Amino acid sequence: MKNNTCTLGMPRRSIIDAYGNWLNREKWDYYCTFTTRYQLSLPAARKSMERLHSHLSLNYRFIPKIFWVAEPFDTKYGCHLHALIEVESKELTSITDIKNAWQIVSKGRGLKEYNNTTIKDYDHLKGGHFYLSKYLQRHNADYDIF
Repeated sequence: MKNNTCTLGMPRRSIIDAYGNWLNREKWDYYCTFTTRYQLSLPAARKSMERLHSHLSLNYRFIPKIFWVAEPFDTKYGCHLHALIEVESKELTSITDIKNAWQIVSKGRGLKEYNNTTIKDYDHLKGGHFYLSKYLQRHNADYDIF
């Protein structure tokens, strides 16, 4: 599994605390959960998030900041994704825009072949640590920052 972060050699608890502290300082706009109708492997999840970042960058003419975690399901094969996203302007990039971008990069085709998304406004009172740090504790998760 490819890991582009600078955490090699750090104890797992220290990594989680460091990410939690960093996440709490950032100004996120959206908290997202992305799934697919097909089994999504960890490498495919990483590629999907790379495509989502690229799609948003190309179509909205700014570079979004995305922190994501791919977490395997507890009861079935495959994984789903959680992400915090910061956009240039919520007026220019809405929840609907991100949902549509996910459908494009994950090959959702509408109706029964729609890939589920849940996107909410980020609640700064809860903080980033609340949203994603629990997923970093999984030994079989993948995560990154774009």
